[in-house]
Amino acid sequence: MLDLLRAMFVVHGRARRLSAARLAVTVVVAGSGAIATVDPRVAPAVTTAGAIWATLYSLGLASWASRQAVRGATIQEMFDRKLYGFQWNKAIADEPIGHEDINGLAAKYRGAADMIKGYYEVPLLPQPYDVAACQLQNLGWGSRVRRRYARLIVILLTAWAIAGLSVGVAMNLTVFELLLRWYIPALGALLLGLDTYRSQQDVVRERERAIRLLRDAIEKKLDGEQLRGALDRIQDVIFLTRRHHVRVPEIFFKAFRSSDRADFNSAVSELAARVERVTS
Repeated sequence: MLDLLRAMFVVHGRARRLSAARLAVTVVVAGSGAIATVDPRVAPAVTTAGAIWATLYSLGLASWASRQAVRGATIQEMFDRKLYGFQWNKAIADEPIGHEDINGLAAKYRGAADMIKGYYEVPLLPQPYDVAACQLQNLGWGSRVRRRYARLIVILLTAWAIAGLSVGVAMNLTVFELLLRWYIPALGALLLGLDTYRSQQDVVRERERAIRLLRDAIEKKLDGEQLRGALDRIQDVIFLTRRHHVRVPEIFFKAFRSSDRADFNSAVSELAARVERVTS
């Protein structure tokens, strides 16, 4: 089980690095637009570079990191389903990754031990409410981190657009000149930002819907097997949100980890109290 977590972090780390490299190139190309605005001599080269990068992005460059995200999500799903005692769902997931590949990936893990030990922090609850507590923590934490990331994307895109207008007015540029020198070189960055914002918001909506379904299932006082069935379907939602979208940069997780942990431990404690009312 610990090897599955180690392998998962290794693969997700690769996906993050690919995304970071893609973002770095995009930002460099976009930033060159500011240079072109000041020095028109480099404008043709900058415009061409921006158009090429936007084309490459549209043609599938973004899928490189997505393939790693799918692999990481599959490993994480292997861990969760084994932990919860759920059967593998072949209808939505690829085949589980072989043990030899898991072992090879796990050996490359260089992260902190506390990232994998005690991966889920839940109180002692009767089955399957312990599974519900793990899922609640997972869904809530993921939603908060992704919402935080999406909010930053909007701020950066808005700041870039306003900066372009300000430069255009200050330099008395025509609309065509402003588009040519500032916005077209940044087209790849704008596409990436909009795509990232939209995808993160989609994940947040799906995860928040799953939280409502989870709470409703508990309130309905279903018997053990019925509740397990409901939680199994919720696990499908968790996997799909992991599969289709690369995780956010790790700094958004680590920077707020302590406060987020306290908040979600409180949420799990509230769930435990609710379970006690339902089962009493």
